[in-house]
Amino acid sequence: MKVCTLNQRAAAIFRKLTDGLTKLGDHRKIDNATGAFMAVCVEVIDETAAGQVVSIAHYYEQNSDLMRDPECTFMVAEVGIIPLSFRQDNLGIDRQAVVVRGDGWMATNPRQQADITRFCCQWMKNISDQQF
Repeated sequence: MKVCTLNQRAAAIFRKLTDGLTKLGDHRKIDNATGAFMAVCVEVIDETAAGQVVSIAHYYEQNSDLMRDPECTFMVAEVGIIPLSFRQDNLGIDRQAVVVRGDGWMATNPRQQADITRFCCQWMKNISDQQF
């Protein structure tokens, strides 16, 4: 199965965001932008035979609910860092381009996964510009 992975620059930024997060439940919040930009929340949310699944998100509160703006999930695999999903709560968008079972089997929507990957490559650059 062919999947898109983050480009080299975006993968380096992803690794910086996830450095030291090694097991399920590990997480951190990065907020170096002094209020100008939203903090970045990073969490290991699953471990499968194919690799760890990591969530990266910006959050804000609306009517006492946390809203993802956006949240993307990624699999850290041997082939590279694979964007899996995109969610933007305020627009009602929830795209799951890759479904991963615990045994590592994956089903994918190639066009949607490529689109999410393009977004994530740019988003990683934006996060780097804002937070580092």
